[in-house]
Amino acid sequence: MIRTAQLKDAEAICEVHTSAIRGLCSSHYSKEEITAWTSMIKPESYPSVIADDKKLILVAQENDVIVGFGQVDFTDQEIEAVYVSPGVAGSGVGKKLLNGLEVFSRRQGLKTLKLSASLNACDFYARAGYYKLDNTKHTLKSGVQIGCVNMKKKI
Repeated sequence: MIRTAQLKDAEAICEVHTSAIRGLCSSHYSKEEITAWTSMIKPESYPSVIADDKKLILVAQENDVIVGFGQVDFTDQEIEAVYVSPGVAGSGVGKKLLNGLEVFSRRQGLKTLKLSASLNACDFYARAGYYKLDNTKHTLKSGVQIGCVNMKKKI
């Protein structure tokens, strides 16, 4: 089931976020990059986003357990996150989340969406119709830079 995130979901979203990075991104990023990336993820980061009417977080729930989440910023027209627990990777959960974010974005009047894909997620987004703009580096709060790919799609 895909639904809008609630404030009570913050801890579970944080767990999905960190486990996805540790379990799914390690094929493309070093241990230092993974550690720097996950160290900035905290449960207290999500409530302000959940409450922000210019953003949306959707969660994927299976058997009362949150197994994925996606986040979009309507103002910036940007998919900010789509992460799934390693145990459900490849099962279609990420695709459902991304589709849901696109539906809500169209309802907001958006015509295109952009994103900065992690290197391991480029193929996922390409299969969903996003096309590569360029390679880039994202600087984490710690100063560590990680490789990403800027992508875009007409919705």
